[in-house]
Amino acid sequence: MTTHAQTAKAIREELKKAFPNVSFSVRSSSFSMGDDVKIKWTNGPTTEQIENITKKYEYGTFDGMTDLYEIDNKRNDIPQVKYIITSRTITEDIKEKTAQEIADRFGFDRNDQKAWMEKLGEWEQQAVYKKLKDVEL
Repeated sequence: MTTHAQTAKAIREELKKAFPNVSFSVRSSSFSMGDDVKIKWTNGPTTEQIENITKKYEYGTFDGMTDLYEIDNKRNDIPQVKYIITSRTITEDIKEKTAQEIADRFGFDRNDQKAWMEKLGEWEQQAVYKKLKDVEL
């Protein structure tokens, strides 16, 4: 088994233990100059909760200012990859309910996009994203 496949397996097991009621897609791949593990899930834990579990499986970080990958988290006791990529999807019913709650709270018609900008200084999608990004669903 390759290192990236071992890393995906270890992450899958750890996520299943931490969040037994959430279905995760954990896929690994290799490419020129590296490898990665991509994690996808719907609702459930926040991205931060997942990254707190998975960051140890990433052996470094990319510094965009210097255009350099720095190996600053290398461990010999667990399998690791160059990148861990997370992607959380929130279902439309939760987005809709949250948008309505925000509109009700600020006293405007949810479908009035101009009101979103006037009252909150942002569009509906931005407000809903901000409200849900740190909430476990």
